[in-house]
Amino acid sequence: MVGCKGRGSEIHSASIAIVLASTLVAIVSVAEAVDHVVGGTRQWDFAPQTDKSYYQKWADNSTFNVGDVLVFNYAAGSHDVAQYDTKAKFDRCNGTTVNIWTTGSDRITLTSAGTFYYVCSFLTHCSTAAGGMKLAVTTASAVGSPPAPSNAPISPTPPPPSGASLSSSLPMAGLVAAAFIVGCVILV
Repeated sequence: MVGCKGRGSEIHSASIAIVLASTLVAIVSVAEAVDHVVGGTRQWDFAPQTDKSYYQKWADNSTFNVGDVLVFNYAAGSHDVAQYDTKAKFDRCNGTTVNIWTTGSDRITLTSAGTFYYVCSFLTHCSTAAGGMKLAVTTASAVGSPPAPSNAPISPTPPPPSGASLSSSLPMAGLVAAAFIVGCVILV
């Protein structure tokens, strides 16, 4: 059996195995992608008359990481999801979009770090004076990857296969090695 140098009793080998397993579970849990249903139970529709910054407040109370998925549910034909590449276009609710989704059940994977701007491009739906359907999302960097520019387009993501919800940015061998090293350092 592979072990750490130092104290060599069976108790230490069992301790290493426990630390290894615990560390691996913790690391994999952090790497799990999260589906964020935009707007929560309200989904993607007109913001409440009394709170036209509803979607931004929703985003500000959420944490987004690379690999997470934004889920936009809405009535197709009544709304859409358009992505702007700059804050200026987002603030004006006007400009050329870099992506547009129209299915009514759109899943957008956050594939890089940065700030991404989404609106409904129908008539005045984006304007906070009217519909308030606008959302800026900032994602944190993935482990070991440099931040991406905030204007990087994001591709639509097909729904995951049944039972597949875990996405990891590190290979399993790396996770095992990291957990083993941590276990050795703790016990020696």
